[in-house]
Amino acid sequence: MEEEKRKQRKMRRYVYILAGAYITYQAVSMGMDLHGGVAADQPALIVGAAVALAAAGLAIMIWQVKKLLAEQKEEQKETETESQEEKRGRDS
Repeated sequence: MEEEKRKQRKMRRYVYILAGAYITYQAVSMGMDLHGGVAADQPALIVGAAVALAAAGLAIMIWQVKKLLAEQKEEQKETETESQEEKRGRDS
């Protein structure tokens, strides 16, 4: 059961990373469209929205990558602990 929850959590993190990448892509696309000459009534508002979206997307990606790395480090520690305990059990 614990292993299944761990896999679900890891998969959820990957989905969030992809969502953050997509949000960032959309923000960059908005900026490129504006730079390319797309007519806009309020270009300052669009630039502000693009910057806010880019910041949000990058924040989501960075946060999820940090959490994913921390979970992988924790998982590795657990695996090492289990293997050491198993080795001690065989030596006894």
